[in-house]
Amino acid sequence: MMIWTVAISLLSNPLFGYDVIGHAITGGGKTAAFLIPIINYISNHKSKAESERNSYPYCIIISPTKELAEQLYEDTLVFSDGLNCMVVVSFGEMSRQDSIARIKNGCDIFICTVGRLCDFLQKEVLELRHLHFLVFDEADRLLQLEGFYHDLVENLLPKCRQIPNLRKLLFSATDYNDLAELKEEFLMRNVTKVVVGTLNRVEIHEKRETLLDLMQKIYLNGDDSSPPKTIIFVNTKRFATVIACYLSLKGYKAYPIHGNLTARLRREAIEALQSSDCHILVSTDVSALGLDIKGISHIINYEIPKFENFQSYVHRVGRTGRVGNVGLATTFFAPSVDNGTASILFKCLKENNQEIPDFLCKEVERQRGTEDLQRKTREEYERACNESSMESSDE
Repeated sequence: MMIWTVAISLLSNPLFGYDVIGHAITGGGKTAAFLIPIINYISNHKSKAESERNSYPYCIIISPTKELAEQLYEDTLVFSDGLNCMVVVSFGEMSRQDSIARIKNGCDIFICTVGRLCDFLQKEVLELRHLHFLVFDEADRLLQLEGFYHDLVENLLPKCRQIPNLRKLLFSATDYNDLAELKEEFLMRNVTKVVVGTLNRVEIHEKRETLLDLMQKIYLNGDDSSPPKTIIFVNTKRFATVIACYLSLKGYKAYPIHGNLTARLRREAIEALQSSDCHILVSTDVSALGLDIKGISHIINYEIPKFENFQSYVHRVGRTGRVGNVGLATTFFAPSVDNGTASILFKCLKENNQEIPDFLCKEVERQRGTEDLQRKTREEYERACNESSMESSDE
């Protein structure tokens, strides 16, 4: 299990200027990532003058189902064991009176379903004046619940707007676009996005869909008025045109740049990127030589350079993050065509202290094992041939 160290540092930050949208695969350590810093905050910030049994929560966690609420409750008990943090869970199948009694007996973290939360807010069971964190867990599933959005906007949103420094945290296993309604109503303009996923390979027949998903995330992370400048690298002139046309048909203004285009068309493509008339160039390595385009935020290696030309990989990724700026490079690895570059890609990542995906480590180990077997087989064959030759000479 991966623990979101980035998310933990965000939540632990004492500056209350940001809300958080988190996106991660199931099993990515998301629950620990938000629970640990929240519990730590509560444990450290409860005033000694306060009663240890506060009847108001510092944190409310909203769950789409009672099963998930129960699991969150169990996880919270584990993480808060031995700390000054009291946890209450409540949902429709639990007794209202028992839940109210438990809240009055002490509640720092309240875990609930939407219906029970709205019920308690309407009946003024919950006091929100000390609320610091509001967590929407599996927010994409919450939005699928009938009446969920209306209920929260009517019952919770007005109260949230009255609470200074309230941090809202939305977590989802799907894309940010699925959270647009919640983001629009509940989050501040200053939103920090945290994405955690496995570093994974992509099959060749999935590459275009994966590229489109990636472009959606890039544009969502950028300023609406000025999406980040991106260069997508491919290995052939024809394919540069194909990918540029594909992205243009999907609504992204992309220009190809390669040797089969006239000098005027290549110049217009570069000028369009520099002036932000377009934000994507699809280029071959040769056409990119000598280009000096400032402000490139993202490099995408849609196709990995062939083994004999792998040095161009370094030149590609070096086009982002220049002059102290932050840059991102994404590489698509399709085993059916890219396994020949696995060892040199592994070496390049290791030498530059980059995280190496598990699948790449396993492929390199497999290749090394195959090479060892081939070497031993060759040595055994040569030894057998030598012995046979010696026996023949003795006769």
